[in-house]
Amino acid sequence: MFSDSSTDDEALSVEAMTFGSQYCQNRKKVKSNQNSNQQPSTSSLDYNTEQSEELDYKSTLNNGIRNKVQSVSKSKQTSSQHLRPFERLDFGKWKLPNNFGVVVNKILQKRGNLSEANLSLVCRRVVDSIEEFSLCPCGNSLRLVVQQMFTTYPSTLINPKEPVASSQAIVGKLQRILSRRRQAAGQTLSTNGGRPFLENKISYLDPGIHSESAGNADDNLDMASYKINYEKLIKLYKDSGSTGALKSLCKLTFKGRRYEITKGYITSPEDILKTRCPLLNQQHYLYAELDLILGSGTCKNFKKKWEDIVPVVIAVARKFHKKTGVKKILNRYQSSIENKCFESESCAVLELLPVIISANKRSCTAGDYFFDVHEDSSNIASAIKKHKRETPFILKIGDTSYTVIVDSTIPFIESACSTEALLQLISVYYVFDIQWCKKVLPTLRFIRTIVMRLEDDVPTQCVSLDLFIVQFKKMYDLMYAVDSDVIDSDA
Repeated sequence: MFSDSSTDDEALSVEAMTFGSQYCQNRKKVKSNQNSNQQPSTSSLDYNTEQSEELDYKSTLNNGIRNKVQSVSKSKQTSSQHLRPFERLDFGKWKLPNNFGVVVNKILQKRGNLSEANLSLVCRRVVDSIEEFSLCPCGNSLRLVVQQMFTTYPSTLINPKEPVASSQAIVGKLQRILSRRRQAAGQTLSTNGGRPFLENKISYLDPGIHSESAGNADDNLDMASYKINYEKLIKLYKDSGSTGALKSLCKLTFKGRRYEITKGYITSPEDILKTRCPLLNQQHYLYAELDLILGSGTCKNFKKKWEDIVPVVIAVARKFHKKTGVKKILNRYQSSIENKCFESESCAVLELLPVIISANKRSCTAGDYFFDVHEDSSNIASAIKKHKRETPFILKIGDTSYTVIVDSTIPFIESACSTEALLQLISVYYVFDIQWCKKVLPTLRFIRTIVMRLEDDVPTQCVSLDLFIVQFKKMYDLMYAVDSDVIDSDA
């Protein structure tokens, strides 16, 4: 096993220079004090003073270096338990791939020389052979690999006039390929050893993270009483019981229901409606459930905030975004936007968001997984089957019919207003603890962050979303003439 100690030597030299600079500063202070006091002193006294100071400096320097060496050795011992160091390649066992010469000759026959793309192919073949023995070969081993490659196959030498530069270029390419493969394999290395494996951080403010998405899940619930109560609720609902009794039983069974849903014991919205709470496909009870999950007033604030946000999004789209898809949507709603028709503006924004902050730039149908628009003459059954959609979405038929579809088959809940439809969609995600649809994940996170004001420190990992939020906040400040912090408070 071999590890490069160059960084440790640099650290020690920096430490020594630090102690040296401190000593020089102390010397200057002593001399300045002596000159200011102008006390008589003999040369022998000055010599003794300097000698004692020099001894103090040397002992301090030695102690500092000794402590640094001990700390480095301790950090090496602790880090070696978690990090994989670089190692020498066993050249007694390692050899270039058997088909390496065939690959090089084919490229030369077709191209005449090694281009950048062909060189990458050759380097990947070399890394394939190295990977069998180690993903962490040291720099010296890689240089020996390249040297052997040049010796066996001189045609791989990019620039025969500058063999050193050619060797450095190929070694760098091999290191980058190995770094990516270490990343994919999850091998975290020190700062000397390539990039670490990047884990997707989970935001527990998003729905669908079982056992974590709701703080209401209690492991000490009386499940026997909960079962009795939800059976009463179902029976009372079938018998068309009083509204007051239904409301109280729905609230009484909330914690048990959240426990089962967030723990993943029951996941299908259809099963939850049939066996736990048949009221959750009604707007009043659905909103009440969301308020219990995210806090009182969530639904009321959502509607109010959406009214403020819609014109800002349209202004941002007009000013900053020139995509063909964005222009088509704006042109289609142009007359309604000019007449300040909020319902049309809201629909325009629901279509614009998945286009502006798309999770996949190549996907032109992402909006169908969020807000799917059809004409009056369209059949709802055929519209639902347009795509295989496992997550909830809004289906708009005509101008005033909005339906939230769940499980690609169930017309779950209907409304005549786009704001209500959007709130119903978000409520379905949270109430039934369904993970955000990945095709429109940036759009849903924008709604969560800006409209619902549920923010955390987890990075979005979406450049288009980060950029859009910056543009949005600037435009919001211009339109409402407020400080940027006001966007996160009740207006």
